[in-house]
Amino acid sequence: MLHRRSSCAMPICAALDIGSNSVRLLVGQVEGGQVHPLRQSLRSTRLMAGFQGGRLVPTAIERTIEGARELVAEARTFPLAGMAAVATSAAREAENAHQLLDGLRQATGLTAKIITGEAEALLNYRGVRAGLKHGNAERILVVDVGGGSTELSWEDHGRLNLRSIPLGAVRCTEARTPEAAMARALVPVLREVGNEGFSRVVATGGTATTLAAMEQGLRDYRPDRVHGFTLRRERIHYWRDTLKALPVEERRKIPGLQPERADIIVAGISILLEVLQGLGAEEVTVSEADLLWGLLLYAAGEEMDWCELL
Repeated sequence: MLHRRSSCAMPICAALDIGSNSVRLLVGQVEGGQVHPLRQSLRSTRLMAGFQGGRLVPTAIERTIEGARELVAEARTFPLAGMAAVATSAAREAENAHQLLDGLRQATGLTAKIITGEAEALLNYRGVRAGLKHGNAERILVVDVGGGSTELSWEDHGRLNLRSIPLGAVRCTEARTPEAAMARALVPVLREVGNEGFSRVVATGGTATTLAAMEQGLRDYRPDRVHGFTLRRERIHYWRDTLKALPVEERRKIPGLQPERADIIVAGISILLEVLQGLGAEEVTVSEADLLWGLLLYAAGEEMDWCELL
């Protein structure tokens, strides 16, 4: 279950994630390494759409700035003690990322930081840990399939491994990346992971949460039903094959699938499947707690010892 509190005894902070597919907001409180969400919102802005020659297209930048402006205004309806904003794959690869950051600063007064793939993996890992029922008792592998990149993070003999691969739902859809090419791109990191005896594989990101929502037929998205949901690999296969056979307009009618994600969902599922198959994992646990939770810990000034990557 996701934890929610409304007590004003704890400071309220906000975290903003400017991703390749969407801009996401989390407003919440942090106490003893535990995150208590108060508000979660999302705008689908598709920053990576049309990305060519290392440049973001102006319309994608404009959509993203407007989406971020709306979410920052929403966050500021709370008495915030702090706010942190990061930009990920699309921004870190773009030659003209300054246009995005400058526009965001002018529209909101907020300074966002472009983070590395390793920092993205770190925030995901810490966020997942904060949302786990048993905290640090389990040995887990975290997989985040995003719009532009996929991050894997795991601990091995006390050492935290952070990896980022340029495979994402938007990127692979636009490039029409075949599954065989996805598998080849994942081979080096999956060899590193090996068979380390993880308690479970945990998946974050829109692909995983959408799969959990579709599997349960959720017409209205329910974070409490999605967080901690277990997906068997054969069911992920089923959804990949079913959705691949449907035109985008028909996909949009499926309960649990956000209409704006219908065109990229097959690529996202294919990436997740290739990871699970490469690991020999038969199931995955879906986590609502992700990068935003890790970023909220950072905004609240907790766990500063692992923030050197930020």
